[in-house]
Amino acid sequence: ELELDLETEQGQINIGASHYGLHETANIVSAAAPDDQAQSAILEKHRAAAASILDEELYTLKEDLPHDSLIQLLTKLLRRKFGAEIGMMFGPGVSRGLSKGPVRVRDIYEICRSFITPAVFEISGRQIEGLVRERDNPAITEAQGFGIGFRPQGQVFGRLVFAGLTCGDGEALGNSDNPEKLTNFPAIRINGATLDPERWYTVGSATHLYSSEAGGYPSMDGSRNLKLERFRYIRDELVDFFRSGPDKVDGLLKVADENGDGRGSQP
Repeated sequence: ELELDLETEQGQINIGASHYGLHETANIVSAAAPDDQAQSAILEKHRAAAASILDEELYTLKEDLPHDSLIQLLTKLLRRKFGAEIGMMFGPGVSRGLSKGPVRVRDIYEICRSFITPAVFEISGRQIEGLVRERDNPAITEAQGFGIGFRPQGQVFGRLVFAGLTCGDGEALGNSDNPEKLTNFPAIRINGATLDPERWYTVGSATHLYSSEAGGYPSMDGSRNLKLERFRYIRDELVDFFRSGPDKVDGLLKVADENGDGRGSQP
C-alpha cells in the first residue's frame, strides 16, 4: 500500500492507493508521443558532430603501448605540465594500454573513463619514503578502488609510478641503536639529490592521489597546497599529448617505454 500526506492551507490530506505498478518508459513514450522529425534531426545532427570529434586521428602507434608504459607517460606529462619536482600516478590512471595503429580521441576516452583530475600539490620526504615502502605491499597494490569517480569500478591501485624519482640498490634505514630493527630500503633520489625526509616536494599528479581515501596509499595523507584545474581530466592531457606532433610524441614515448616497469625515472 502506498500513502502520501500533503500539507495544505485547509490542513493535512492523506492520499492512499492499494493498487499501483511500474510501466515501461518505452511503452509510455511510444504510446503517448508520435515521432517528432524535428527533434530526431537535432539528435542526429549532434550525434554526427560528436562522432567527428571522437574519430579525430591523433597519432599512429608503431607498436602496442602497454598499460605500464602509459602510466609512466602520465607521470612525465603531469610533472612537465605543473613544473613539479616529481610526477606520480597509480594504476587506475588509465584502465588499459593502447593497441598498435591509429590513436583516435575515442580510444583515449575509452581507457580514461574515470573522472581523474590533474593536480599539483606538496608531499613531504617522509611521505615519499612511506609511499616507496607501500608500493611493495600487496595488501595496498592489489586493493580495489570503488566510487569517487572510478570507471570502471574495482580497478586495483597497483604500484605507484614516478618521474624524477629514482631508487638505488638499497641502504639500511631504521634505528641505528638496534641493528635487529634495520631494514633494507632503497636509496631514494629526487632529480639526482638524496631525499630529505624533512623537506616538502612538489608533485605533478592527480586529485585522487592527494589522500588515501581515493588513492589507496596510507602515506598519501598529510599532503598540502592542492591546486587543480576544474573540469579538466587525464584524458584531456593524453589527447593534447598525442595531438602535439610525431616528433614530440615519439621522443617521450621512447622514454616512457624504457621506464615502464614502475621503478621510476629521471627525465
